[in-house]
Amino acid sequence: MKKKIIILLSILSMLSPSTVFAEDICTITVPTTITDSENSTEVIMPMSDVIIWKYQIFGNKMYRRRYNVTKKQWVGDWELVP
Repeated sequence: MKKKIIILLSILSMLSPSTVFAEDICTITVPTTITDSENSTEVIMPMSDVIIWKYQIFGNKMYRRRYNVTKKQWVGDWELVP
């Protein structure tokens, strides 16, 4: 009898609704200066390199190799295309 009561109480406690409080969304504003784009001499510089795949056929098999377009140099070795 005690087992049935314990099981029943545990099932009821799992099925009972619980209250969840969500945090408010926090936004931070950062003051920035707006400059006229026509008079600005700033140039946008990419921060990451542009890397592409180059493909070549050796014999009857196709291989690929990564190439860094920004630095104009190869990255890694030739690998067989799966």
